[in-house]
Amino acid sequence: MAKDQAEEVRAIMLESARVQLAAFNAGIAFWTNWVDSASTYATALGRELVNVMDKGVDADATLGRLTDASRAYLRQIADLPTIVADEFNAELAAPATSADEAGTTGTTSPRPKRTRAARVKE
Repeated sequence: MAKDQAEEVRAIMLESARVQLAAFNAGIAFWTNWVDSASTYATALGRELVNVMDKGVDADATLGRLTDASRAYLRQIADLPTIVADEFNAELAAPATSADEAGTTGTTSPRPKRTRAARVKE
């Protein structure tokens, strides 16, 4: 009886560790994707600021590009919780392997950059 109880406690502890690791990886994925999005947004804003300071640029075109950059950034930020939750759920849904039990699972990879750019409606 004690051996069965010890095995149940071990199984609960391993599952708890798996959930904690998945949560930790999801947190890392969230902040990694947020930093990437914020960096891209800051770069776009900086580029537009330099263009405005260096030469006489069409204000409408500049405003359109700033709006596009803001729209893309906000879309990426709004998508983050769903993306990270999907990664978390996928990691939990994966069957436990001996590597998982040994605590050597890999971290989730960051989401690939979008290939589609937002455009200004004319």
